[in-house]
Amino acid sequence: MVGVTGRSKTCKTCKKRRIACSLERPSCNTCVKSSRVCEGYQDAPIFILDKRSIPSTPKEQNPSPKPTSSSQAPDNPKIAKPASTKSEVTRLERTICTKEAYKSLWHISSPHTRAVYREQILSEFLTNYPQSPSEPRAGSWLALLPSHPTYTTALEASILAVCTAKLGRTHNDQSLVKESLKFYIQGLWELQRALWDEKLMYRDETVAACMCLIIYEVAECPDQSIKGWVGHLKGCARLFQLRGPKMYRSEMAHRLFLTFRQIEIQQAIAERRSTFLSQPEWQSHPWKGHQKHISQQLLDLMAQAAGMIETAYQTIGNPNLQARPDILLVTILGIVDQGWKLDIMLRAFYRRFEKTTAGPLFWPKLSSTPFDVEQESESEKVFPVAFQFPSMTAAHTCMVYWATSCILWSGLKVLYSLLAVFKAQMEGLSCPGETPPRSPDHNELPPLEHGLDPTILAKNICQSVEYCMRAGPMTPASAVFPLKVAIETLSIDPTFEKEVAWAEDAMERIRSGTGVRIIGHLGCKLTDRAFIPG
Repeated sequence: MVGVTGRSKTCKTCKKRRIACSLERPSCNTCVKSSRVCEGYQDAPIFILDKRSIPSTPKEQNPSPKPTSSSQAPDNPKIAKPASTKSEVTRLERTICTKEAYKSLWHISSPHTRAVYREQILSEFLTNYPQSPSEPRAGSWLALLPSHPTYTTALEASILAVCTAKLGRTHNDQSLVKESLKFYIQGLWELQRALWDEKLMYRDETVAACMCLIIYEVAECPDQSIKGWVGHLKGCARLFQLRGPKMYRSEMAHRLFLTFRQIEIQQAIAERRSTFLSQPEWQSHPWKGHQKHISQQLLDLMAQAAGMIETAYQTIGNPNLQARPDILLVTILGIVDQGWKLDIMLRAFYRRFEKTTAGPLFWPKLSSTPFDVEQESESEKVFPVAFQFPSMTAAHTCMVYWATSCILWSGLKVLYSLLAVFKAQMEGLSCPGETPPRSPDHNELPPLEHGLDPTILAKNICQSVEYCMRAGPMTPASAVFPLKVAIETLSIDPTFEKEVAWAEDAMERIRSGTGVRIIGHLGCKLTDRAFIPG
């Protein structure tokens, strides 16, 4: 328009007619009322940093420094920068520089320009890493973002951080990776502002921004520590809980809940604590208007297992109960009874899962690209047979089922051994000539039977990794939890040294191949116990 500095923001039709434009999108009301075709608006140009556009200058083979005379010496000595010492470089490592955080596309571009850039890079991201919204897998909510009607600034900055980082890693473009960190820092600021705003706090977009920050921590791990991921997950869990179980009716909110649910329950088991997701209302209300996939029933059982694990550790570590072995023995027996009931429910789930699948759940096939330990002959492959599945959903469900059974069986074995120790203590505490307190006989307890050797299930998990590697660029990340459980289970027996080495190599391939960089910054060895008791 005339008299307004800068680029005209009117639509092309109103600009030709030289009249005021009402600026509605996609078609302005001025054109609609006059029965004219609104030709749309002129988009602002998008500039993406590309290292290929930087002209390369040939370097001299052995450049000799030119001597500087006193007349050529700089007038201002402050311009000459001293070389960084090794101690200064070391001090700057493992830090996030926020000084240049605001000099990014976020601040040099208008909201409309950012929206155009967001649509472009999100489309490119989903093209390279397709997410199927029809499959109930973690992360499928990302496929709904292109059609999402509204974006808050927190969600916009967070999703730009995730997409820019992933594409930068894919194309080996460090400028995009650095830009993603600026988006990430901006996302933190915008999310903090949203959480203090009563109108934005409980919106789906705020929850989605939290999940994006969790994804960024998993993929980039900017602080080279797991603390950032744990902090985001705790805050996200609190936000989900405050929203209540009835706030997940929309498709976007429901998909976000499914993704968070899987992460929260697995982390609850690792932290040996219960989770609010085990409450009945959280296992029913979020599915009002949605079909509950059978794989979600497995997560219901895992949530119960988390509560049982918390009770077991609190009981065994209670000093007051340790001084009363008779009471402690009865308490442990109650936990063992819960464990066997959970095992029955797990096996019943597996039978239901088999009935819902046309054909077998999995079948063996000679491994085409096995992950072999170095210096291993062709006839002595660790896992020459790999499992095939009808779908990635079936593969992931089977692997999580085996991992959950590994945790349960290993826990029951530990409890059985403790019962034997406490029984011996009670018999030793009784005075000569006195009848020892009534203690349960081990013969009265159900035998472990199939739970005697959880390494069988751990090997099943390892033999399923190859299928995950071939299913898509993002799917191997879903194997991290069951593969970690398998490594912990196999490492208990020193005779499985090769199997453990194979599994650790597979985990490294997942880290380097899919960009799950947080695996390299766990702060502990992969064989350290996080899920398996001991």
